[in-house]
Amino acid sequence: MNKQIFWRLIEETNTNTKNQLVDCNLLIKKLAKLDDEEIFTFYYIFREYHQLSYKNKLWAAAYVINGGCSDDGFDYFRAWLIGQGEVIFKQTLQDPDSLVTVCEADFGYEDEDLLGVATEAFFSKYQLEAAYGLFYEKAGQYKLSEQTINDLRNEIKFATDINLDWNEENLKEVVPNLYAKFC
Repeated sequence: MNKQIFWRLIEETNTNTKNQLVDCNLLIKKLAKLDDEEIFTFYYIFREYHQLSYKNKLWAAAYVINGGCSDDGFDYFRAWLIGQGEVIFKQTLQDPDSLVTVCEADFGYEDEDLLGVATEAFFSKYQLEAAYGLFYEKAGQYKLSEQTINDLRNEIKFATDINLDWNEENLKEVVPNLYAKFC
């Protein structure tokens, strides 16, 4: 498992429907066929991308698109964004307002289920029920190398103002195209 295979799995399991959700059941089945190292590498790559996308301006975009966005909602939004595939994920981190070409009105852009696919794949592979202790114990054996983490981090080109503070009053300036479409 590497980032190319990670993105290929995401794109192969994207439903290509209006809401562009990953078919998590299909992704779980595909992951469950892999060896433990590959499952946990997928888990850590997903986790790294998810953490890298925790940015203020992206949260502003999620807030506008979804008509509000709690902490949990932002977690689910970032999972949905990863589920859009590599190109949209990276493009959005360069310019969160570019989601105006991806998102349509009247849909909640969140994918909570995608957060747990590696865990569910591990459980499925070994026919376990909620054995989180075992999952995290095994996960510790397969952490990403510092080089891999650095490679993932260095491939992301963030908007220069990605950590811009925002509030409801300045959203029109922070993400103008999304604001015009959704507000």
